[in-house]
Amino acid sequence: MKRCFDLRNERGAALVWVALMATILFGFTALVIDVGFVAQERRRMVTAADAAALAGAMELAYNRKQEAPLAEAAAIAKAESFALENGADFIDSITIETVEHNGENLKAVVARVGCNVEYTFGKLLGFEGQKVYASATAVYGFPLDGSNILPIRHDSNIELGVQVTLGNDKLAPGNWGFLRPNDGSQGESAVADIFRGRKSLSLRVQTGEEEDFAEIYTYTGKAGNQLIWGIEDRMKKVADPRDNSITMEGLIPITDEFTDVSGTTKIRVIGFAYFRLIDVITEEYKKVGGLYYSYGSEWSDLNWDPDKNCPVPNVKKMYGGYPQKPNPVHDDDEYPKGTIIGEFLEDRILPVADVNKITQDPSRDFGALVVRLIK
Repeated sequence: MKRCFDLRNERGAALVWVALMATILFGFTALVIDVGFVAQERRRMVTAADAAALAGAMELAYNRKQEAPLAEAAAIAKAESFALENGADFIDSITIETVEHNGENLKAVVARVGCNVEYTFGKLLGFEGQKVYASATAVYGFPLDGSNILPIRHDSNIELGVQVTLGNDKLAPGNWGFLRPNDGSQGESAVADIFRGRKSLSLRVQTGEEEDFAEIYTYTGKAGNQLIWGIEDRMKKVADPRDNSITMEGLIPITDEFTDVSGTTKIRVIGFAYFRLIDVITEEYKKVGGLYYSYGSEWSDLNWDPDKNCPVPNVKKMYGGYPQKPNPVHDDDEYPKGTIIGEFLEDRILPVADVNKITQDPSRDFGALVVRLIK
């Protein structure tokens, strides 16, 4: 007996399978597209959360000497502002918490922000969208390894056993190697206050592809009287046996070289070098015995008078000894007024990552301030 096949039934079954597979394929396509968009928005929220936490921690640091409720309120307000400016649709929470980091209990800003994601193709399958969140935690503190960060830079060419002069070489238009605080302070007095120990250099440590780095701003201009007085105040403070909060030793930022810039410039810090401040030029090129000399500070290498409780000035050291008075336009101007004289204590560069070891102990509150993400 012959069997008869109804081709119309076969076609109908095939159409059902095609329709079913098309629906499944469309669903997977919609899923891939919408999941990709969600991932993109999550990355955007990570950026917003990081910015909020860092801004809040920086504000908390700047107001650290105020009453805690005022300082924390200012930090939360700053974090909220930065979260919204960096793309967050809403703020889930901004809190000030105490966290443990490298064995230290630190006050931290914890930001959790989010955005609303509407599905594009998922709506056709009955899915409207979702909320996407990201969180970040940032802290501030004072580096435990060499808290005295001096406001002047150097390149990676470090030599031991030789006298080094800083602040006397024009690196770029308006830039002589000095650095200023990142808190918006302007003028020579702000740099001088870092030498005194009244202000701190604030470094935002960032994670690079190969190594951590920090960024800092240059101070434009040569050293004048205010900066010299700041260094001399440091010398007097170091000589005082009643005060051990600061020393003539510290760290100087090692930075990338820069030439094609002018004015205040953000530069990249790649590490730190141990350095000792020895002297600062207070008078330039006086003629003595037929030669021209510059003079250091009378407060260098101070002795302390225990009866009067004050430092004893010294005879100023002489530097140079040129047969002709140097021309500041030329490279032979090694000891102009304001030149810092010192020496490197080690020939190694301390990685930026080492400033990860920080504390909020007020007794370490001088010389440097670090803000960084820890989560």
